[in-house]
Amino acid sequence: MALFDSLKFQILENPTKRDSVLNTIFTFRQDSIKTRMLLDISYKFYSKNDSLNFRYWNKVAHNHSHNIKDTSAVAETYWDLANFYYKEKFLDSSYYYYNKALELYDYINDDYQAARMLINLATIQRDIKDFKNSEITTIEALKKLQPLDKQYQKYLAYNNLGVTNNHLEEYSEAINFHSRALVIAENLEDEILIALTLNNIGVVYKNLGEYIKAIENYRKAKAVDSLGIKYPELEAMVMDNLAYSRFMLNDTLGIEEDFLSALAIREGISHFSGIATSHLHLGDYYLSTSDTLRAINHYLDSRKVSTSKGLNQEFLQSTLALAKLGGNGSNIFYNDYIEKAKEFQREERAIKNRFAKIRFQTDEYIAETKRLTEQKIWISLVSFLTIMSLMLLYYVILQRTKNKDLAHEQEQRIANEEIYKLMLKQQSNLEEGRQQERKRISSDLHDGILGRLFGARLSFEFLNLEMSPKELKKFHVLTTELHEIEKEVREISHDLVSSDFFYNSSFINLINDIIHNKNDVGNTHFHLDHDKSINWENVNPEIQLDLYRIIQEAIQNIIKHADAKKVSITIHGENSKLLLTVSDNGRGFQLDKIRNGIGLMSAESRVKKWNGYFSINSSLGHGTEITVEVPLLNIL
Repeated sequence: MALFDSLKFQILENPTKRDSVLNTIFTFRQDSIKTRMLLDISYKFYSKNDSLNFRYWNKVAHNHSHNIKDTSAVAETYWDLANFYYKEKFLDSSYYYYNKALELYDYINDDYQAARMLINLATIQRDIKDFKNSEITTIEALKKLQPLDKQYQKYLAYNNLGVTNNHLEEYSEAINFHSRALVIAENLEDEILIALTLNNIGVVYKNLGEYIKAIENYRKAKAVDSLGIKYPELEAMVMDNLAYSRFMLNDTLGIEEDFLSALAIREGISHFSGIATSHLHLGDYYLSTSDTLRAINHYLDSRKVSTSKGLNQEFLQSTLALAKLGGNGSNIFYNDYIEKAKEFQREERAIKNRFAKIRFQTDEYIAETKRLTEQKIWISLVSFLTIMSLMLLYYVILQRTKNKDLAHEQEQRIANEEIYKLMLKQQSNLEEGRQQERKRISSDLHDGILGRLFGARLSFEFLNLEMSPKELKKFHVLTTELHEIEKEVREISHDLVSSDFFYNSSFINLINDIIHNKNDVGNTHFHLDHDKSINWENVNPEIQLDLYRIIQEAIQNIIKHADAKKVSITIHGENSKLLLTVSDNGRGFQLDKIRNGIGLMSAESRVKKWNGYFSINSSLGHGTEITVEVPLLNIL
C-alpha cells in the first residue's frame, strides 16, 4: 500500500505523469488492485474539483472494470460520474448515471448500494420539484433498506419523505416522517442530523401557520453545541427561520440582527440560495417598518442573486414582492413575473419529461431484462428437465443392465457353488474310496501276510535243527529279521487306517488342485501352509464353500492385477477361530479405489454371514494381504 500511496501522490502533484503511473498500475497482477487504484485516483481528482483529470481517470477505471467484467466497479464509475454532474448542476446527466449505477447494482443483487442510488435519484427528483415521484423512489429505497442495518441511509430516506410531503402539503405525513428521522438521528447520536431534522419540523409547522411550535423546534436546533463550527450553513438557516417565525408573530425584538447575522454567514460561505432568501426576509422586515427603500434594495439584491444563479423560486418571490410595492415599475415586475413563471413552468415540465423518459427507458430495460431472464430461466428449466429425463432414462437402462448382470452373476455364483459341492462330493467319494482301499490293504497285510509271516517265523523257531554254532547264529539273525519285517508290516497296516497317515481332507485337496494348476501355467508361485490338526469333517460345509470362493477370487485378482511373483496362503486354527490369510508381493493398490468392488463386497459379506472378520491391507509397491477370521467350535 506504500507504493499505492506514492503513486496517488505522484499523479495528484503532477497529473502529466499519467502514462508512467498507468504503466506502473498495470504491472500489478491482481485486477482487483488495479481497479481499486484507478477508482481511488479518479475520486481524488473529483474531490479536488479537477474535472479534466477526474473525467480521464474515471473513463480509464470504467474501461478497465468493463474489460474484466467487474460489474460492481463499473457501477461505481457511474456513481462517481453522477456525483460529478450533480455538483456541476447537470441534473439530467447526474440522474442518467445514477440510474445506470442502479441498474447494475440491481443486476448483482446489491440492495444496499441500489438503495443509495434510489435515494440520490429521489433527491434529484425533489430538486426539480417532481415531489410525487421523489416520494415513490424513496419508498423503493426504503423497501431495499428495511432488512438491512443501515441507519444513516434510512435517515436520509425518511428525511426526504418528510421534505417531499411538506412540498405536497401533506403536513401530517411530513411531521410523521421527520419524527422517524429524528429517532434515528438521536440513536446515531449525530447532533448535526438532529439539528437538521428539528429545523425541517419547524419548517412544516411554519407552513401550517403554527409559528409557536415552529419556534420551539428552531430553538432546539439552535441549541445544538458548536453548530456554527460544524455546519455554518445550517446555523444560518436555523437563525433565519427562527427570526422569520418570530417576525410572523410580531416578536421583532432583535430579529434584524438575526436576519443580518444569517445573511453574513451565508455570504461568507457563498450559499447563494440562502443569500437570496435572507434578502427576501430582510425586505419583508424593512417593509413592515415602513423603510420601503431598504426593502426595495433587499428585494432587488435577492432578484439579482436569483437571476445570476438560476434560483427560479427566489426570483419569482423577489419579483412579485417588487411588483406589490406599486409605483411606476410595478407593471413591469408583474409582467416579468407572469412571463418568467410560465417560462419556468415550461422548463420544469420539459425537465420532468426528460427524467420521465430516462426512467421509462430504464423501466423498459428492466422489463426486457426480466423477460430475457425469465426466458433464460425457462430455457434452462426445459434443458435441465430434458437432461434429467435423459439421465433418468440412462439410469433406468443402466440399472436394468446391472440387474441383468447381477442376476447372471448370481446364477453363475449358484452354478459355481453347485459345481463346488459336486467337486467336494466327488473329492469326498474319492477319499472314501481311498480309505476303503487302505482298510482293505491294511486288513490283507494284517490278517494275511502278517499272519503267514508270524506262523513261518514260529515254525522256524520250533524246529530242532542241529547246526554248527556259526549256522545257528545265522539262523537266529534270520528269524530276528523276520520279526522286524512283521513289525514293519504291522506298522504299515496300522498307518493305513490311522488319521495321522492321511491328514488332508477333500477341502485341502481342492485348494491344492487350484494351486498346482496355477503353478503349472503362470509365473506366479503359490504356496499353501495349513494346520494339519484341523478336523475338516467338523467344519460346516457352507463355511468351506465360502472360504474356497474367497481364495479362488483372491487368486484370480492376483493373477489379473497384482503382477506378483510369490503368493502365500495360510490356514490355521487358533482359539476356536479359523484364520485364513492370502498375501502377495505384487504392485499393491490404493484401497479407496476398490472399496466398493463387487468381488471385495462379496467376500466381505460371506465372512460377515458367519460373524467373522474381514480385512484387506495394501499400498502401492508393497503388495496386498487379505485376512479372514471365522469363529468355529470343535474344529481342532
